[in-house]
Amino acid sequence: MTTTTFTLTADTIFNPEALDTFVHTTRRTLLTDPTTDPATLRALIQHRFDDHLVTSILNHPHATTDVIDALATAATGRWNLGNEGIMIIKDPRVSPAIAVEIVRCCRTHEAAFAAIERGDLTPELASNLRGMDNPDGIKMLLQHNLASEARLRRWASSHRSSTRRVIAAAPTAPTEILDRLGRDDVTDVRLAVARNSATSVERLRILTGDPAHAVATAARRNLTRRGAPLVDPDAGDNLDPSHPLFGYFFGQVEDRGVRIDTAMNPTTDVTLLRELAIDDDAAVRAAALRNPNLPMDIVDAALDVIEQAERAQRDTTITPPHYQQVQEARDTMFKVTANPTLGQERALRAIPLMRSGAPLAAELLDHITTLTPDVESVLVSRWRHSALPMRKLVTKAGVSEETYDLLMFAYQVSVRRAMAGSEHTPDHVLENLLRDDDERVVQRARKTLDARRAARPLAAQ
Repeated sequence: MTTTTFTLTADTIFNPEALDTFVHTTRRTLLTDPTTDPATLRALIQHRFDDHLVTSILNHPHATTDVIDALATAATGRWNLGNEGIMIIKDPRVSPAIAVEIVRCCRTHEAAFAAIERGDLTPELASNLRGMDNPDGIKMLLQHNLASEARLRRWASSHRSSTRRVIAAAPTAPTEILDRLGRDDVTDVRLAVARNSATSVERLRILTGDPAHAVATAARRNLTRRGAPLVDPDAGDNLDPSHPLFGYFFGQVEDRGVRIDTAMNPTTDVTLLRELAIDDDAAVRAAALRNPNLPMDIVDAALDVIEQAERAQRDTTITPPHYQQVQEARDTMFKVTANPTLGQERALRAIPLMRSGAPLAAELLDHITTLTPDVESVLVSRWRHSALPMRKLVTKAGVSEETYDLLMFAYQVSVRRAMAGSEHTPDHVLENLLRDDDERVVQRARKTLDARRAARPLAAQ
């Protein structure tokens, strides 16, 4: 082996830069020398901690157990470790407990992932890993069976729908948790439950009646794959939810889950749905208002209350409804937007009355095929800077020339792309979009124009 020699002289001692070079060169020589003894390696660990030290020690032939323990212990006393911490965590000679301690000293999630990939952690040790309460971290813990049931329950109650969705998709999730997530307000969470192979047959049968088409379809496919009938063959002796007596018995039931399941069931009696739509529990109300069998006069009454409140603000001679009544009406409209039977007429009536924000406007637009000038004006004036409702607006029939001119230069590329792909966008607007700065907008506008020109001769025949 070729070594670099450096002579220590009086000039070197009194020259800080030269002294530092001497120390650095000597240290590097000792670390790369295969004959360096373990005691010297332990001493070098205390001198300076960096990537080169860690790499050299882990690969050194004389790195005994004591040396590795000294290296790992030194790492636990530092903060903001980077790649050097991850290298130590991955080394199988480092104990799992020390590896978890080092994760706390690292600044990236990769350190926790590296500890999990070792394959020797226990759920108890994994519970001490920092930064794992995110969807990616939870997925990794579930893949390695390192999530305790207590953590699963906590994650299933998270305020983040992305976290609940991960648990809903976990094949190791307990049936009780999947049943609860099957009643979730968020469609994507229920969809994950419907696709999960661990979801009970009873829950899947309930989800076949979900108002979201994707959820109902996924539940039917899951049942079919298992060879289970879509309807319980022994259900003949059970009380039909549409039976008038069911409402009497149901009124005695205090179980929240049962009320939610009943509110979701499309065969539930209309009279009972009216009661569930004003239930004290918000989740029960939401499930009832999403039910496709919901009587729409409930929605009409809510819109009447909101309209009266709006008129009372402009005309002092009109008696305004009670504040609580207005809040309940707005809550009804917020939840009923997910009901597939809402219809265009009520959506057009609701949009000018809703001031909650862009997501609600976008959901109401899903029920509309043709815009009216008044509703278009409200949407553009309130939410022209919000991409979500504007993307949907430009795909509808009845959009005015003024709106096209305004949104043709919208800063959101997604709005212009939606406009370029809409069957209702006029030819001259598409031709203007061919000069757009974004190539994706140009390509979509050209594709739409080409398809129209190819279809015109066929239509003429």
